[in-house]
Amino acid sequence: MPTLPFIDLYKSYFNSCERIFKEDYQPNDKDILFCRIPTTGVNEIELQVNNKFWKVVDVGGQRSERRKWIHQFENVTIIVYITSVSEFDQQLSEDRSINRMHESLLLFDTISTGDFFQKKNFFILFNKIDLLKKKIQNVDLSVCFPKYKGGKDLNLAIKFIRDKFIEIGENSKRNLFFQQTCAIETEKIKNIFDAVTTTVLEDELKGSGYL
Repeated sequence: MPTLPFIDLYKSYFNSCERIFKEDYQPNDKDILFCRIPTTGVNEIELQVNNKFWKVVDVGGQRSERRKWIHQFENVTIIVYITSVSEFDQQLSEDRSINRMHESLLLFDTISTGDFFQKKNFFILFNKIDLLKKKIQNVDLSVCFPKYKGGKDLNLAIKFIRDKFIEIGENSKRNLFFQQTCAIETEKIKNIFDAVTTTVLEDELKGSGYL
């Protein structure tokens, strides 16, 4: 039976009802991190990290959002593509006949072959890895990918999904970087940002002929 999409979102709040319903309640960092709101439109954030300025463009992945941004990123340096690997047994809210993981792979295919994204490097983040670890103990990945035979083994599940993305990008000259993430683990997210920063700097040096 598919897991309801809101369970992972609200479980933390349910377990903290006594604290939350106090009159002097103030949300902590974890409360804020669990407050997931779908991205709409095109959101630009400017950051300064180690004396270098960055512009991060955050866009929504829902079908209704894509037409707002799919042709706008001619000058993007690197693309961070986030897919929720725990949603392999869930359907799109826009179309209940479409599996979310299948849709994520289809969108990646569309982006990676688009004119604006040729030769761009991709960081592919397998998000909600903690939820995937729990889910595959009860729901087999074969409900999404019938050829999967790895059972409850997390590493085999991740490898199978990873290979699906590699199959899509195998004919391109771009680099694909994969990372497992859990958005509420802020230290890991910081490490990912450091890795993205390093990759961008290397590309700049290669473009300038220093590497």
